[in-house]
Amino acid sequence: ARGSFSLETTYRIPDVWNPTDYYAFYPKELFAGYNFTDGSFLLGSEIPQIQEYQRGSYDNDTNTMIGFSQDNRNFMFQNILGYLRVSIKGDKCVRNIELQSNGSETLSGLFSFAADDINSLDWYDNKKETIKIDCGKQGVQLSDTPTDFYFVMMPGEYADGISLTLNFTDDTTFTKSTSKSITIKRNTIHPMSVCEVGDVEW
Repeated sequence: ARGSFSLETTYRIPDVWNPTDYYAFYPKELFAGYNFTDGSFLLGSEIPQIQEYQRGSYDNDTNTMIGFSQDNRNFMFQNILGYLRVSIKGDKCVRNIELQSNGSETLSGLFSFAADDINSLDWYDNKKETIKIDCGKQGVQLSDTPTDFYFVMMPGEYADGISLTLNFTDDTTFTKSTSKSITIKRNTIHPMSVCEVGDVEW
C-alpha cells in the first residue's frame, strides 16, 4: 500500500546518531516524546484505553506505525502493535465491549520502543488493565452473522486468557471468559473463535 503524508513537526536528535537515518511517526496524536540514551533512539507512544469501533478493521487512530527512510522522502512504515479479533453473534445492540486480561497484564497506557528495534516495547506510565471499544451513540447491532471487533494490543503472551464484558444499549451486560493462553504478535490479527451471546463456552 502507498500513501501521502504531510510533515508538521521535525525533531533534531544528537549528531552521534547516523545523519542519513530519518524516522516518521504515525499518527501524530499518539506521539509521546523521544529520548536518546545509551546509543538508542527511544520513542514514546500510547495504546488508548478507549478505541472506536470500525467496521471490518481496527481503529486507525490507535495503531502506532514507524517509518524509516534514508532520503527523507520515501518512508517504509511498519505496524508495531498486534490485533485481537473478537467475532460475536446475537440479537442485541452493543454499546461497548471491555477487554481485560485474566492475568492482570497491562493493556493500555504509555509505552516506549527503540526506533531500530520495534520488537521490544515497554510500558512506562498511565498503565491500565482494560481496553474498551466504543460503538458510538447508535451502537452496533448483532445478528446471526458474526460481527467482528478489533482490539489494538501490545504484542506478547496473555497466559491466563482474557475476559470480555459486553454492554448493550438495553442496559444489560454479558461476560465471556477463556483461560486459554493467547499470544498477540506484531502486525498480526489473532482471531478468537465465534462468541454467541448467552453461550457459556468459548
